[in-house]
Amino acid sequence: MLLVALAWGGMIFLPLSITSKSADSSVEGDEDLIERIYAPFDSLATDPTDYIWPTDASRLMTSAFADFRKTHFHGGIDISTRGTKGFKVFAARDGYVARVRVSPYGYGKMLFIRHADGFYTTYAHLQRFNDAIEEYVRSIQYSNRSYPLDLRLESDLFPVAKGELIAYTGDTGVGPAHLHFEIRDPDLNPVNPLLFPVFAETVQDEIAPVFERIAFSPLTHESMVQYDFQPWAEEVRQVKTGDYLLPRVMHVKGIVGISITAFDRTNGSRHRKGVYAFELYIDSLLIFSTQLNRIPDAHTKQVSLHYDWSLWYEGKGRFQKLYVDLGNRLPLYGRGPEGTGVINTDVLGQGMHSLRVVAKDLKGNHSQLRATFVVSHPPEFDLRLGERTLVVIPGSEQSIRALTISTQRPGSKKWDIRKFLTSRLTSTDEGFELPIDEQRQNVVRVVAESEDGSRSHPRFYFSNPNKSSNTSLAITKEFFRDYLYIAVTSHLPFTLRPTVWISTGERKHLVDLSSIDANRYVGTVPLALFERGRARIEANADVNGVEVSAFDEFSIFPISPEIGGTVVAGDGEFTLTFPPNGTYQPLYCRVEKSEHGYSVYPKDVVLNRGAIVEYRPSMAVVAGRTALYYNGDGGWDLLDTSDPNDPNVLYGRVTRFLGDFATFTDLNGPWISDIRIQASRQRLSLRFRLYDNLAGVDPDSLRVMVNDQFLITEYDPYNRRVTFDEKVSLEPGLYFLNVEAYDKVGNRSFAQKSFRIY
Repeated sequence: MLLVALAWGGMIFLPLSITSKSADSSVEGDEDLIERIYAPFDSLATDPTDYIWPTDASRLMTSAFADFRKTHFHGGIDISTRGTKGFKVFAARDGYVARVRVSPYGYGKMLFIRHADGFYTTYAHLQRFNDAIEEYVRSIQYSNRSYPLDLRLESDLFPVAKGELIAYTGDTGVGPAHLHFEIRDPDLNPVNPLLFPVFAETVQDEIAPVFERIAFSPLTHESMVQYDFQPWAEEVRQVKTGDYLLPRVMHVKGIVGISITAFDRTNGSRHRKGVYAFELYIDSLLIFSTQLNRIPDAHTKQVSLHYDWSLWYEGKGRFQKLYVDLGNRLPLYGRGPEGTGVINTDVLGQGMHSLRVVAKDLKGNHSQLRATFVVSHPPEFDLRLGERTLVVIPGSEQSIRALTISTQRPGSKKWDIRKFLTSRLTSTDEGFELPIDEQRQNVVRVVAESEDGSRSHPRFYFSNPNKSSNTSLAITKEFFRDYLYIAVTSHLPFTLRPTVWISTGERKHLVDLSSIDANRYVGTVPLALFERGRARIEANADVNGVEVSAFDEFSIFPISPEIGGTVVAGDGEFTLTFPPNGTYQPLYCRVEKSEHGYSVYPKDVVLNRGAIVEYRPSMAVVAGRTALYYNGDGGWDLLDTSDPNDPNVLYGRVTRFLGDFATFTDLNGPWISDIRIQASRQRLSLRFRLYDNLAGVDPDSLRVMVNDQFLITEYDPYNRRVTFDEKVSLEPGLYFLNVEAYDKVGNRSFAQKSFRIY
């Protein structure tokens, strides 16, 4: 593939070398695709001065627009209510209430106000609405006999004026008490409120963004960072205010992506917020930029392409990519195509290069991070025994400036290390003779260094290994996006270079191994070589003079974005089917039998349309109570219950990430406990605990009755409680509180408690 530098919008783009494009880009040119992505976001057709601050709670912003959330971008700003409830919420503009949502989950109680130009403002986590809206909502809830609702309203039902009281702040849904506020365009795409004068002027910010860490990630199987095929992440050092430095000089080869962790703060707030804009410069040329102005609602889950999800999944931190990854359809990158921002060492050329990252907020505060990297092509050479001594034989067209020779005598663990310039060594037709007596050394280790300081992987020579039957050989493997990383290790040194073969279908591939030390060799294999089905790894080595072997097997299922694919395990017991556009990128799935069912990898790659799960459990199925569950990260969630017409087949759908799948039979209803009642003739307050430890509570099923009077209670699934506190009219006498709830597979629970009004 020919790689060239492309100029686009004032930036220099270094395209990512890929073997398979995402589905969207395969049917249209890059320019057409860019136009389709960016054109709807080129203008902001609203009056930015016609907005007011929406609450009297505070002027303090605790979360910024497009902040990272696990499954989406934060669609607005969070305004502090100092952990309390009941502050006033005002309409930010003239308009009408177009939608009312009430849910135990997510944003809790939420209002959408539509304005004359088609834009919306939204207000979430509300304690309650104003009297007129609250009365209307309660009437619908009592009519439906259900707390959750989603109402779309006509324009003449609840018109509102700018500054009119519409609700009160609360803590409904997820999270502590605060006000979540959004501005959305006519297509409901979230817009950064700090682009509007009243919000920009209200939020005081004189603090520059802060850099924490930087990561370099190989993006192909031939790419390397610090002489290895795995990502490298390191903390940066602050030199002075707004100026950060990576002290280490990095060595890279091939196609490499840069990611960083950074945050921003505003005056008077301890909360960390996302950074509004980044720029990446290589040798003073701008190759990447991003600004968080507007997020397409249809693609907000692509937060997992904007950030480096694999680093987050491995616990290394929340790194934002400074390149446009495959499948990324977010209009955030200055009209840059896929591959914008990657480091391509074939384009840059060998030698030293500078890297600079600039982080900015909307107030003009900025910081920079400086780093230096070497485009490194480690010198290749052979180490052989010549007529008089060991000889280093350079690879073709490679210049070796120096050799570092380490020797170890028999019975000693201490290395004697010496460095020689090749210009001072004896040169023969074969190569360079080493000035050592190899017969007096037990082990010789040689590392070559090129003119630009790049070093080779070590090569070893063992003159007289002590054979031992107490040998070992282990194979470990790690899957990256499109390549397999293999390490062969032993607790004793390899006296000869090991060999690793991978067999898949009719193919057999020899892995090119590089030594990390005398006990560890590593190599990579592109996953595109693998055929669907089982693959076998065979390693052979000479460990301390003794021949040993090791084997490993795994299954792999290539999934194409264009046509999809199927994963099958357990002789058809488990099937995962990807439709066309089910993924953003080529995916290489693996499946393993787990304690409860099946685990499907990779778990760190975001899906597009997702996949259909079909599970035919071998265990006994209880109709209606045996269900299919999914565990992505942190607990089992119900995917689907069994079909009474075919209880032996369970279906489900995953739309974000792969994970663990299992079937469980749930015969227990929700737990109802700790019922507390305070009652008078004019008011009734009650609360109780409600939770289910498997299928989960069905919030629509909750029925709370006082004698024959139905109550609309508020269910908080995150704190596992139900509350009611309202004015009522109760005559003196004995009353019975009856609570009925079902879980999501139909198990029923009932509780009763009496109280008396005197």
